[in-house]
Amino acid sequence: MWAERGASIERLVQAELLTISGSVAANLYFDDIKENLRKGFPVSVEPASFIDLPRLVNVEVKEFIEKKRQQLWDDHKQLVASVIEKQPLPPALREFARYYANTLPQRVFARVRVAHLENQPAEDLQEWLTNYTREVLETEFTNDAGELHDEELVRLYRAGYENCRTILLERCAAKLHQLVPRILQRGMPICPLSEDPVEFAKEVAQEVSLKLLTELDTFDFRSSFNTWLVTICENEAYTKRRKLLGRSKQGERIYVSFEELQQDPAAPIRSEDHREILRKIIAKHRQQGPRAEKSADAIEWRYFEGVDSEKIAEYLHTTLAYVHQLFSHDYPELRRIALEDFGISGTDL
Repeated sequence: MWAERGASIERLVQAELLTISGSVAANLYFDDIKENLRKGFPVSVEPASFIDLPRLVNVEVKEFIEKKRQQLWDDHKQLVASVIEKQPLPPALREFARYYANTLPQRVFARVRVAHLENQPAEDLQEWLTNYTREVLETEFTNDAGELHDEELVRLYRAGYENCRTILLERCAAKLHQLVPRILQRGMPICPLSEDPVEFAKEVAQEVSLKLLTELDTFDFRSSFNTWLVTICENEAYTKRRKLLGRSKQGERIYVSFEELQQDPAAPIRSEDHREILRKIIAKHRQQGPRAEKSADAIEWRYFEGVDSEKIAEYLHTTLAYVHQLFSHDYPELRRIALEDFGISGTDL
């Protein structure tokens, strides 16, 4: 049977070794693995029987490589421990020397142990292990700027260093103002057309900052901290979108501009008395917050200067749909102020 299947098995062994370890291991251990398979291969097989060769080879190669890695690790563990002992702690870790005295060796061991030790030539292995261990010490805990990784700040916070939580939250707050807008712009737009993208992103970032105060303990290290943070931002953005739009099957509400209703360019108010009353109404409306300030600006540009909605959107650095929404939502508030404070309705103007 080996005579019939041997060539196929050899090709599979070579491919598995290259995939699992690399070219050096493929050259070093190919004959040993092939011999193990040859010895265990049945002399004859019934015609109706089926042998899953790829699976058979995969299991054999994995078991061989795992044993080889364990053997190499056992032979060189003391070398790695010696490098760790002689290497000074990175500056960012020295404040937490007591914590790392117990945890750092295990962390480095875990990284080095799963390295492809079997893919290094025997004569170069000690030098390679020494350099690789130093590299792990320099990169496992800190970034290129020498600052603790976000994940490391989480570990330290959970070990009782409360200030690390503060550092991480401050770092996230600064990052979110760049991260959230990028998330909102990729793929299918999350921000509703009727919302100002800048304000929407700010509100999402603020909500995520607040959520991190209570959800930091849910980070489980199965992904990078940044990936986890992106997921929270996306979830919060979609939550905010649903709050604004609901779950209507008709989709997003479309706001129609005043110009579209009239099929006519914006017409400024000519009466000086009416203009003065409207100025007072708008001034009171403006006091209600940042959004009202944008609305007030938009209304003044339109009614006092005859600026159309597209140009207003440029002035406000926002979308045309958001300008339409500013008008649609704020007309009722302006009518209320006009009626309660000046005893007139919007149609009087």
